[in-house]
Amino acid sequence: MKDLGDVIYILGIRVYSDRARRLIGLSQSVYLEKLLKSFIMENSKKGFIPLRHGIHLFKEMSPKTPEERERKRAWKRSLIPRL
Repeated sequence: MKDLGDVIYILGIRVYSDRARRLIGLSQSVYLEKLLKSFIMENSKKGFIPLRHGIHLFKEMSPKTPEERERKRAWKRSLIPRL
């Protein structure tokens, strides 16, 4: 076994460290960028939470036709395995 130096990536997760402050961190930004790109959302606005506080959802916002509902279901089914 030999020392290959500091870890940069492992299993698609970026590993970064600050030895002076004795910190280590993990980042999945590359994975998230690929995920957004696969859903054609790479230009979406970035933020800390997926929804604004106080947002109100109404039934009128739901898909109305069977085709719209099936498209929404298919989108959700394709998203879940990637999370």
